[in-house]
Amino acid sequence: MKKVILHCLFLFVVSFYATAEGKIKDTVSFTPFTGMDYVRIVFNKGEDLTSSMLYKTTITGPDGKILWRGEVKPQAAVNEGRNHLSFTVRNLKPVLWTPGNPFLYEIKLEVLKDGVVIKTLKERAGFRSFERRGGNLYLNGKPIFLRGIAINPPGRGIPDELENSRAFALDYVNYMKGLNVNIIRIPDSEAWFDVCDELGMMVFGGNYSGKVAGGEKVESQTKAGDENRRRVSL
Repeated sequence: MKKVILHCLFLFVVSFYATAEGKIKDTVSFTPFTGMDYVRIVFNKGEDLTSSMLYKTTITGPDGKILWRGEVKPQAAVNEGRNHLSFTVRNLKPVLWTPGNPFLYEIKLEVLKDGVVIKTLKERAGFRSFERRGGNLYLNGKPIFLRGIAINPPGRGIPDELENSRAFALDYVNYMKGLNVNIIRIPDSEAWFDVCDELGMMVFGGNYSGKVAGGEKVESQTKAGDENRRRVSL
């Protein structure tokens, strides 16, 4: 059976600025990989972070309620190179992300040295699972029927500034939601990923002119995010 490739917009890599006290802002990567009851964090430790420092994590819902808070002990991240650390928080009971209830949590990682916070990293993520059982697809253990459409192919003539704007993404995704569409193919743009996360739109894997999962094969659901970042092969 031909594989179904889905683009998981819940798991994504972003570059952003993390403020280090007394230091110039530097660019780091911070990636949450989620399931229904766990989150695995992979981050670039750069030149100034070590596994011996104190790391604290807080997971907070949009309602301000704290899902989890505590100290974590990062280890060298598998298959991520020498500059990356990772840790996993398990046995969580989050509100799950669905198209009808796109519940997103803020995950904050604080790095302390000698009792002082030297770096704070933040990212949002939804908790979910997506899998294939026989000929059916399941989101969070429940069957789901995909109603999709591909948009914005290359050469369509939409100016880059407009196509990559958050306002355009909001209008377009809201319009698609109004047509009862629950999965679309989008440009490789963080603005689009953010909007789809927020509005409850699933994303079909493989950007135009790009590869799905980097050509890699994933055998288990728990490894999908780690090996494919945004893509999951089912």
